[in-house]
Amino acid sequence: MAAAAPPLTERRSPRDPRIDIMRGAALVMIYVDHIPLNELSRLTMRQYGFADAAELFVLLAGFSAMIAFGRAFERGGPRHGLWQTTYRAAVIYLTQAGLLLATLGVVTVWRLYLPIGHPLFTPVIPEGYDDVSRGLALMALPDYLDILPLYVVLLTLFPLVYYGMRRHPGLTVAASGLMWLLAWTQPGLNLPNLLDATGRGWSFAPLSWQFLFVIGAALAVTLGPAGSLLPQPRWAAVLCWVYLAWAYLLHRWADVLQSWDAIIEAGLLDKTHLAPLRLLDVLALVYLALGSRRVLAWSKHAVLRPLEACGRHSLAIYALGSMMALFGRLELGTFGPSLVMQLGVNLAGLAAMPLVALALDRRKERRRSG
Repeated sequence: MAAAAPPLTERRSPRDPRIDIMRGAALVMIYVDHIPLNELSRLTMRQYGFADAAELFVLLAGFSAMIAFGRAFERGGPRHGLWQTTYRAAVIYLTQAGLLLATLGVVTVWRLYLPIGHPLFTPVIPEGYDDVSRGLALMALPDYLDILPLYVVLLTLFPLVYYGMRRHPGLTVAASGLMWLLAWTQPGLNLPNLLDATGRGWSFAPLSWQFLFVIGAALAVTLGPAGSLLPQPRWAAVLCWVYLAWAYLLHRWADVLQSWDAIIEAGLLDKTHLAPLRLLDVLALVYLALGSRRVLAWSKHAVLRPLEACGRHSLAIYALGSMMALFGRLELGTFGPSLVMQLGVNLAGLAAMPLVALALDRRKERRRSG
């Protein structure tokens, strides 16, 4: 029988900057990747391996949820914990609804006055009262607005994750892994998305992606106080580096190696159901980061504070990035994806996100001091 995890309330150290910095980096990459034909996306993690920023974001969301809401359960009891998770899930749902309605309004007005020359740049959005109501019911998820609904589901289920981690962490991870394996081998186990012409359902199948969220929660229990390092024997680190190097070479030289199509056909890179190669990619990356003394030292540098602030205010910054990316797509679709236009769109978004995050930090400090 697996030993129960120690109470999270024993950890009174501040937030771990590595987690917030990686969350901030994921948000920045999501913004960049959500703009089609964006040359800056050549620098995001999806160009260097199997996984992309979505995997990193969900894994760290599980880590952060275990710390924040786990403490709520331990300090305030089940009722307080349930209230906190339910309240947060409601806030995320309202954010999703607001983004959906804002996207519909912006695109509708834009089309009245400006043409969008290439359909690639037009967000797929519900049109008409029935479609909007389905969107609000999370049955019709537009492109680029499909990760928050997953988080609503995961937070709703978080009490089960928390109590499983407190009593039988190993068994909880194993059960979660079995659900992931079942969902990956049975693609029909997904929620419907009426905007998906392929009929696959949600872009992030909850039964699959919950495994990454649960692994993140397990990491939070395993890692210990902020600033701790994951145990990292040399053989494990070498194995992770070898895997990441293989993923990079296979991705960058797919035409030469002639194995990329075979991997795709085997379903090993399927994002909807979190295929194994994608899962292993992000796990290797985070394991190396959280076990590295060098990464721990870098995380304390002042130059990374704006990125850390983005990670601390992830929901607000995600919403801001989603709207900035929407305008970026519309601008590039209307005026053309020239390098000058791309430069303006990228600078606007990448400046606004940390500035707003730092402003939210300052407001939070003023409230504490007041």
